[in-house]
Amino acid sequence: MNAEAVKRPYDASRRQAQARQLRLEVADAARTLFIERGFAATTIGEVAAAAGVSQQFIYSAFGGKRGLLAKVVDWTIVGDDEPIPMAQRPSILAIQEERSIAGKCALHARHVRQVAPRVSRLVQMLRAAADADADARAIYETGEEQRHTGAGLFIANLRTAGELRAGLTEAQAADAIWALTPDILWTALVTRRGWSEDEFELWYAGEVAAAVLDDRQVSAVRRFSRKLISPAA
Repeated sequence: MNAEAVKRPYDASRRQAQARQLRLEVADAARTLFIERGFAATTIGEVAAAAGVSQQFIYSAFGGKRGLLAKVVDWTIVGDDEPIPMAQRPSILAIQEERSIAGKCALHARHVRQVAPRVSRLVQMLRAAADADADARAIYETGEEQRHTGAGLFIANLRTAGELRAGLTEAQAADAIWALTPDILWTALVTRRGWSEDEFELWYAGEVAAAVLDDRQVSAVRRFSRKLISPAA
């Protein structure tokens, strides 16, 4: 039988899967080195050696050191490399679908609890790098703008379920939520002071409520948060 007659069509899926896995391994190696050594002190060569790939692969896959940092930050925030915006992630959709204002605040705290552990050390590194490196500064500032936009969307959604504290504008409320910086608070309370994740979530839910809602609504947010933490309680 003619070998050409039985040749199978080229299947690129396996090659694509392998390339994707290599990109993830590079990102993991870069994240570790950036955190341990700092962004400026880490070279593409060191990342390549740690990930077991060529430097050319990193340049081809990420476009260089800035592109690598941007992907590391993006993938760390959302938790994977799927092309799904944070706004379409389950934790955000849960907030949007919740009907009560107390539930929305409590679910926002649950979202922060899920994100903060994986981003806290990386964002601290990025904030420090931004003081001296233009690429890191641009990525950090973009991230802060996106986080503020997210806070604004949360407040707009919150308004669909009830009223903000009297005299507080939506813009001020968004600023207040943005100012409750997850990585700093998580590091201070959980990493340094030894709070449990449950304690942090309950406290953060109360802080969100106190920042934007009337005082009488804070206890309702905490009750909802307790139920999320201990459903059987």
